[in-house]
Amino acid sequence: MVRQNINKPYLITMAMTVALGFCMLGYCFGYYNAFTDITYQKYAEKGQQVIHDKNLFNSLVSGLIPFGAIFGSVMIGLIVNKGRRFSLLVVASVFMAATLLSLVFNFYAMVLGRLCMGICIGCYATLCPLYISEISPPELSGFLGVFNQMGACTGIVIAFIVPYIMPLSETPTTTNLEPKAVVDSHNWRLIFGFPFGIALTQFLLLFFIFKDETPLFYLKKGDKSNYYKTMRKIYMGWEPEEDIELNEVQENNNSSQQNKPSEEESLVSSCHEKQVQDTQPGYKKALLIGSVLSLMHQFTGINSVIFFSSEIFTVGRIGLDAAISARAGTLLVGIVGFLGTGLSIPLQKYFGRVTFIQFSEVILCASLALSGICACMGSQFGIITFTLVFIFMFNFGYGQALWIYCAEVLDSRGCAIVALLNMISTWIFGTFTNLAFKYLTPQGVYFGLAAIQVFTITFVWAFVKETKGKTKQECEQLYAEKD
Repeated sequence: MVRQNINKPYLITMAMTVALGFCMLGYCFGYYNAFTDITYQKYAEKGQQVIHDKNLFNSLVSGLIPFGAIFGSVMIGLIVNKGRRFSLLVVASVFMAATLLSLVFNFYAMVLGRLCMGICIGCYATLCPLYISEISPPELSGFLGVFNQMGACTGIVIAFIVPYIMPLSETPTTTNLEPKAVVDSHNWRLIFGFPFGIALTQFLLLFFIFKDETPLFYLKKGDKSNYYKTMRKIYMGWEPEEDIELNEVQENNNSSQQNKPSEEESLVSSCHEKQVQDTQPGYKKALLIGSVLSLMHQFTGINSVIFFSSEIFTVGRIGLDAAISARAGTLLVGIVGFLGTGLSIPLQKYFGRVTFIQFSEVILCASLALSGICACMGSQFGIITFTLVFIFMFNFGYGQALWIYCAEVLDSRGCAIVALLNMISTWIFGTFTNLAFKYLTPQGVYFGLAAIQVFTITFVWAFVKETKGKTKQECEQLYAEKD
């Protein structure tokens, strides 16, 4: 029997609350780049910068969050099975403390604070998609899953807006007799502390309003009473005999036993099956596919393209004019990404995750190749145009679909592995992007990334199966079935 009367306002509000974790992820990855100069400048004025080379100082501090996220993706496994909501509350609490620590005007406190913030970001990368997947009815899994990417894009846009409250001034000259723009403001603590407010909002909503774990978590733990209570909040007028997943559990157990077991035995048996699931060939295949998709997610070159986008907006400009153009350009990139994610939301009803990935990959490949051609021709207008197309399509397709898909076909351990690989590749790209554009040239980077997309398109076409319209349990068994 199909579930009826879905409580959409409740689910949407809950998904938005959980997706605040991705909002913090987007903000933390985006905001520091706008303040590298002022951070070093303020520490240098007091003689507390510890690392005297400016480039090394900025590389270390800006790399702390993605580096910490690598460890967070592993550490989340210590608490995720104690409860998805419980884990989010713990992570939000640690994140708030880490944010406050990073505001202390001490180099070592800032380093430790940003490293801990990164660990929390890695935890969110696993928790948020998993939580939303486990509360989503099959018919809404795509719609609600996009909230993670929407949260990330919102955080990035905010990160690109906040520099405008830190006014720029221009020094008369520099050593090479060219004007140079500098940040002239004391608002840096407000900007660096902004994620505290996001984390506090999430914590309060989870603590006072959304007090339940996910239905699937209760189902796996055999907690029949709380499972029923939570399902009645998601489905108005819900009764146990109407439940799809509960009936699947009972049918699976009945088919393997001569005597019909009790409902409690069915639930406990289901929990045991999930614990040994990662030893099954089908699960290993799903994990391998999720891992490849996660790596290819970063090999689209999204971070490289965003990095170089700030450069192309400043070509032919110097000083204050260049700084203003860079700010406007990065803000435009953020807005375009936000619009791409927003457009994908109403289309989730009609298209599956694999369709989104395949379609966006074709456009990404074409836009990268065309950007390379424009770079060879010296056409800045063409590079800007195809860069914006790339940003739009990444967020429209692959950017949001990866997290939905992996949360559907994998359990908490698998999601953690996928997030770990994604964070490692994010850190690597963030570290070596500058060198890639320097030694390979922009056109070399663009053509190389376009070639990688050809591999991704082929891989998705050959191996990745669609999950649209399937229950969580059906998705987790997708790769155990014979073609």
